[in-house]
This record gives sequence, structure tokens and C-alpha cells, in this order.
Amino acid sequence: MSAGVVPMPRKGPHPSDLMKIIRRLANEGKVSYSFHAFHERSEERGIDMQDALAVLREGMIKGEVVPGNNPGEWKCKVVDTPYGSSRSAGVVVVVIRQQRLLIVTVEWEDQ
Repeated sequence: MSAGVVPMPRKGPHPSDLMKIIRRLANEGKVSYSFHAFHERSEERGIDMQDALAVLREGMIKGEVVPGNNPGEWKCKVVDTPYGSSRSAGVVVVVIRQQRLLIVTVEWEDQ
């Protein structure tokens, strides 16, 4: 291994540790989203960006934390009930090198 190269962890972070990172990045506004999430699914499903951000700030990880497509990425679903709703929403998000969030899709958990 050459000097200065830091290997990426092979095992995913613990969900509670990853949730702390997700909340921090959501609060700092370091969030982007896929075309699929907010141009195809948001309008169809009635979940807007504010709802998705609220889920990321207040929710909990449901299911597995899995590697993303690139080194240093972790993908998971965060679930919560947005304010004013009686339904739980899920936000599939990729944490990119603990520096940025990418919202992949949004969905209602009861569908």
C-alpha cells in the first residue's frame, strides 16, 4: 500500500452512527437529490423536499446499511412520519464519504 492511501472500510457503519452523520449533513444543507426522487416520484407520491429533509433530520434507519456504488458510500432507508401526516415516509439516501447526502427516492411505507 502506498503512503497516503487510506483504505475504505469494508463493513458498514452502525446504523446509529450513520444516523448521526445523516442528521448533521441534513442540518447543514449538504443534500442533493436524484432526478428520479424529485422529478418522477415526489409529485406522484406527494412527498416534497421539506418532508424528505424532515425525515432525514428526525427519522431512523430501517433495514440494512449497504455499500453504495462507489468507495466511501453507504446506502440506507430513513423512515419517519412527517409533521402533519398520518403516514410514514421512507427516504432512500446515499451518504457520500460522510460529506454529502444524495436522496435516491422517496416513498410511503404503507404502499
